[in-house]
Amino acid sequence: MLGIGRPGKPGRLGNPGRAVALAAATVALAAATTVGLGGTASADAGSILQNGWSGKCMAVGNWGNISNGVPILEYGCIGAADQGWGVSNSGSHPGWFYLYNGKDNNYCLTYTPGTTNQLTLNWCGYQGNNGSQSQLWATGTYWVNGQAYPEYIDYANGYCVSVPGNDQKDLAPINVWPCGGYLDQRWYLGGYN
Repeated sequence: MLGIGRPGKPGRLGNPGRAVALAAATVALAAATTVGLGGTASADAGSILQNGWSGKCMAVGNWGNISNGVPILEYGCIGAADQGWGVSNSGSHPGWFYLYNGKDNNYCLTYTPGTTNQLTLNWCGYQGNNGSQSQLWATGTYWVNGQAYPEYIDYANGYCVSVPGNDQKDLAPINVWPCGGYLDQRWYLGGYN
């Protein structure tokens, strides 16, 4: 059975008890890793975001050089600062949060609303003055044969963070794609091992 649950969005839950437990764990993790954007990152800002299919970590392209528009890629988990991510809860959208980079917590994971374009890193608050929520994320759960898997969902589209074509190679791009329980849409903050 496949089920999807999202904050503020309708969804199907295959096992509400497990969904509540996973949601509670996500809220606890978000609370533990929250810092103010533009503030000093805590040690938790170094949490990896690991893909459950490839085992690779979300990383900043351009060899970790932080700047606006740098593409987000998957790369072998080597403990580099640009592979660290932290969570900052949105004050205006309960249940939604920002993912900022551990190398420079002034930069957040960004998507282009209405597209499945590759994710980029941009300064936190990017396009915020025109009403864009292109940096808001939520966690959800999908169920496969009674097993819960975490997913990261963008605010504007309701799409999940994905690796196109289930690519498992270093430097593969990361984008958003309609949620469907795909193997490449399993992401674990802090890793799964």
